[in-house]
Amino acid sequence: SPRGASSNLVSPTESSLNSLELEAIAAVHELQFVVKDIFVSELLPRTSELIFLNVTTLEV
Repeated sequence: SPRGASSNLVSPTESSLNSLELEAIAAVHELQFVVKDIFVSELLPRTSELIFLNVTTLEV
């Protein structure tokens, strides 16, 4: 991966994500050098206007 980031930046269900989710993930990709994992929460609610992401950062 670029800059040594993990390849687990999105969940396996990426193809089912809506545009808001994809925008949020794209924003985190800009900081991928400090992100280990990111995925949409399976427990918290999501709507077309609100999502919760679980992000694990790297120790730098």
